[in-house]
Amino acid sequence: MQQFFQPPRKAKGWHIPALEYHEATSLDKGHGRIEQRRIRVIYDETEFLNWPNAKLVFRLERKVTHIATGLTSLETAYGISSLGPEPTVAQQLLALARAHWCIENGLHYRRDVTLNEDATKMKSATQAEAVAVLNNFIVGLAQKLGFANLAYALRHFKFKLHLTINDRGELLNVLLTPGNVDDRKPVPKLVQQLFGKIYGDKGYISKDLHASLLELFGVQLVTQLKANAKNRLPMIFSDKLLLRKRAIVECVNDQLKNISQIEHTRHRSVANFMVNLICGLIAYARQPKKPSLGRETIACLVA
Repeated sequence: MQQFFQPPRKAKGWHIPALEYHEATSLDKGHGRIEQRRIRVIYDETEFLNWPNAKLVFRLERKVTHIATGLTSLETAYGISSLGPEPTVAQQLLALARAHWCIENGLHYRRDVTLNEDATKMKSATQAEAVAVLNNFIVGLAQKLGFANLAYALRHFKFKLHLTINDRGELLNVLLTPGNVDDRKPVPKLVQQLFGKIYGDKGYISKDLHASLLELFGVQLVTQLKANAKNRLPMIFSDKLLLRKRAIVECVNDQLKNISQIEHTRHRSVANFMVNLICGLIAYARQPKKPSLGRETIACLVA
């Protein structure tokens, strides 16, 4: 197919002119990048391709520029089509090529990434087929219930466990909410009986939440600063150090999931779910050794 798009070739005594073509371009900006597309369409009038119902060949060039880094990538794809000779055939093919990603984003990405189908280990072909059928059913059910976003639909029917821990990895407070609740909403209930400072990731950044916690409970919420924050004060060294040590929370979550086994998806009743969750929390609380920052670190920070 590349021979259709060769530039005009000249030599002594002969000349091969460029073939007549139709062209269309598009420009899109989003997701931190600028994408330029150009398609060139040439009709196969001599039936050189010898392919059933093939009437034209096209070349699609994609130039993607990442705004943050300025890096540019260029991709070229070739294809054939059975579309007839129409003045707007180039625009039609360009729109169809763009719409092809709707299949990838609407079905394959949901199954492979959102539902973790690619990461699921299967030992037989029948098991893989059954998982594919169930995942397709989940995608169709979410659309039937009016959810445009499958990830949001999963969060809607899930539960989320919120934790507050101290420097020794001990549980201070726990709260269970639906999966689609903002992480910042249950914070006032979690810190009612606490004092001092609490440290969170960027998901807890909120000027109003910081002010309300300080006014109602005398608790200071410390999070990372936004890069574009206005009138921000410099963070003291101890807060910077403790924010770096905040990964201890992920260690606690890992032990709750993999050792205490609180993450279970095959409960047959709400009572079984709650019993499994409470027993897992008790088992973690009774562990003699938990993830901690170490007494020496805290002593140095206080000093």
